[in-house]
Amino acid sequence: MAQGSSDNRAGPVVAGGRTQDARRFTRRVVAPRSVLLVASFGAFMAFVDVTIVNVAIPDIRASFDDSSISSLSWVLNAYNVVFAAFLIPAGNIADLLGRKRMFEVGIVVFTTMSALCAIAPSLDALIAARSLQAIGAAIVVPASLALVLEAFGAGHRAHGVALWGTAAAIAAGLGPTLGGVLVELVDWRLVFLVNLPVGIAALVASKRTLVESRAPGRRAVPDLVGALLLAAALALLTLGIVQGDDWGWTSPAVLGSFAAAAALGAWFLRRCTWHPAPVLVTGDLKERSFGVANALSLLASAGFFSYLLANVLFLTSVWGYSVLEAGLALTPGPFVAAA
Repeated sequence: MAQGSSDNRAGPVVAGGRTQDARRFTRRVVAPRSVLLVASFGAFMAFVDVTIVNVAIPDIRASFDDSSISSLSWVLNAYNVVFAAFLIPAGNIADLLGRKRMFEVGIVVFTTMSALCAIAPSLDALIAARSLQAIGAAIVVPASLALVLEAFGAGHRAHGVALWGTAAAIAAGLGPTLGGVLVELVDWRLVFLVNLPVGIAALVASKRTLVESRAPGRRAVPDLVGALLLAAALALLTLGIVQGDDWGWTSPAVLGSFAAAAALGAWFLRRCTWHPAPVLVTGDLKERSFGVANALSLLASAGFFSYLLANVLFLTSVWGYSVLEAGLALTPGPFVAAA
């Protein structure tokens, strides 16, 4: 399927006794493979940061030696919570305002926040920058996928999505190794600085290759309040789990975190029942295949991300691996998961 638009001058047209120039708009042809390459480039950049930072945690801990491991975990948690909460609303905004435009906005946000992560003077500043970096990733991923869906015809669409997903899987697989190499070369800050040239290259490629597209028909403004409620509920739930050992599982703080998470979660689900563009279409939950697939994804993801962080800490602290060796040891896992 072709994308974009350009105009060709048509001859003069007589209307109402007056000669006018008419413009005939045609679709500029862009090779689907070119769209796939650029879109996958952006998705790779967003997904590699899901795993690349795990292997840098020991080095980050050395820079902020007064921080506990539970506090350090928020460098990962903040990214994943915000990324998950804003993924669907960002996709709806891309359909509304234009996929190419939002793809480039996401790259700019992601790259800028990566620079702020690299120069963060404190752990709190790093966590805040990671949260904003995740918003950029949440914009890039659905916009890039929508560009791929638009570029490929119905007969080849599944193939294009599969290749796009492969790029994301490769990013997750290479993350630990790349992180280990970068940390060994300099320190953990290079893990974020490397996103700058990658982001600039992705932005230039987008401007030269991609053309604009939007979803057809009427579109409603996505529920950003609902996304904030979901992010807050997930953050409070994560806070209770992370701090359970330190604060005590029956302490008022932990129980209060769980209660607040449940209340916000209920409020979020309530909004999803009446909002015209909800974060979660509750009717989909009634589909058995949808519910089972999401339950299995939840379990697999919980195991996968726990495995990444726990193994980095075990390999470096107990077995005495270097960061690079730990990254290489972890690399087969994501590729097996992708297969």
